[in-house]
Amino acid sequence: MLNETQTLDWWLHQLYRQIKDFVAHPTKSKEDKLLSLVTEYRQRFEQRSHDRVLDEHEQAMNFR
Repeated sequence: MLNETQTLDWWLHQLYRQIKDFVAHPTKSKEDKLLSLVTEYRQRFEQRSHDRVLDEHEQAMNFR
């Protein structure tokens, strides 16, 4: 569904659309879609944060 190049703006737009749809017509299906999107964002954010911390040597050697 998503690739690694999704920007914060893309995520905000998707969350806004899903929340708007859920508020307008609350159903279990729409709730599940919203929760799925939030879960996926959190996993990607945590993975990016975790990847940055794991490679301390690369950070130390990055002189740019």
